[in-house]
Amino acid sequence: MNNSAVLSNWSIDAFDCLSSKLYKKLSVELVSRVETFISSVILFDEVVLSENYKKNRIVKELNRRHSGTIRFIDKEELFHSTDMTDHISIDADLHALAFEELSKENKIWQIQHDPGIGLDIIKSAETDQTSKELLESNFLTQLRMWHWCYTNEMAELTDSVNMLPLSLNSVSEFALQKKDKRDAVLKNYFDYATQHNQRFVRLSESISTPFISEIKYIPPFMSLLLSRCKSSEDMVGKLADMREEFKEFRTLRHKFTNKVQISKNIGEQEEIVADWNRAWEALTAGEFKKPNLLRRKITSTDISSSLVSVETGGLKTFIKQAIDYHQYKKAHKQFQVFSNLGEHINNINQNQVLLGKAFGVESIVPIGF
Repeated sequence: MNNSAVLSNWSIDAFDCLSSKLYKKLSVELVSRVETFISSVILFDEVVLSENYKKNRIVKELNRRHSGTIRFIDKEELFHSTDMTDHISIDADLHALAFEELSKENKIWQIQHDPGIGLDIIKSAETDQTSKELLESNFLTQLRMWHWCYTNEMAELTDSVNMLPLSLNSVSEFALQKKDKRDAVLKNYFDYATQHNQRFVRLSESISTPFISEIKYIPPFMSLLLSRCKSSEDMVGKLADMREEFKEFRTLRHKFTNKVQISKNIGEQEEIVADWNRAWEALTAGEFKKPNLLRRKITSTDISSSLVSVETGGLKTFIKQAIDYHQYKKAHKQFQVFSNLGEHINNINQNQVLLGKAFGVESIVPIGF
C-alpha cells in the first residue's frame, strides 16, 4: 500500500468553508470532515483528490509550500462520477445490500450534513411538499453511498487508504464485509486520537462556558491546528507548517509499509504487525512519556545488593523494572512522534475558545440532535 490517502470532496469542502468563516453552526460530521483533511495532509506523503480541485486555493497553496502534497485523479480514469452536476453513481450490489438499512439514519445525517438547512427541511416537511419529497427519497443516503463508491474506487486505483468522515463509516461497514484493509500505524493514530478526545471531555468539564464543552468532538491534529491560528486566514499556512513539523509520522508509516511489503509470507507479515502492536501497548502503558523509569544506571553494586536480599523479592522486581524499561525505551524510540505530539497537545490553553471568534462558529450540533 502506498503512503497516500484518498479524500471525499466533502472533506476539502468542509476545510475550505471553515477557513473561510462560512459556518455559523458546525456539526460533529463537519468536524470529522475537516479532521480527515488535516490528518491526511499530516500523516501521508500524498493526498489524492478528484480533479475538481485542481484550481482550489488551498490545494495550490499546499502544493506551493510542499510540492506533490496533493495530486489528482482524472474523471476519465474512473467509472464513478466525482461531480454531482454530472450525475451520482452507486454500485448496484452495495445499493441492494445497504440502502434500506442506511436510510434509517437519513434524518440524522441530513442535519449533520448542513445543520441550518437540514433542520429547516425536517421542520418544513410537514407542510412543504418539496421538503417532504426530499426526505422520503432519502437523497442524503444516496449521497453518502455515492461518496463512498467514488472514493473507494480512487483508493483501489492508487493503492491508498480511504480516509472517511463519520457519515461514510457505516457505508464502509457494509461494503467491507467483502474485504478489509489493515493499517496498524493508522489504527494506532486513531487510538491516540480517541485517548485525547477523552481528555478533552475531562478538560471541558472544568469550564463553565457551554460552547467550549463541545471541544470534546475535536481530535488532536485539528485541536492543535486551531490553537495555533489567530484568525481563519492562518489555517492553510499553519497546516503546511504542521506537515513539515510532523514529517516523522510519514516516515513511520513508510517504514512500516516497507517492512510488510518485503516480508516473505503471511506469517511474517502478521508477526511484523504483532511486533508493532506490542510496542504500541508498551508505549500507551507509559502514557507516551519520555522513558525515565530508571533514573540511574544499573551498576554492579545494585546487582550484588539485590542478590544479597533475594528473600525480599528485590531481585525479581529489579529485573522486571529493567526489562520493562528496555521494552518501553525501544517502543518510545519507534513511536517517539506520538510523545512529541502529546507535548504539543498538553500545551493547548484550556481556556482558549478554538472555534469561536477566529472561525465564526457559534455552536456545534451533536449527533442525534
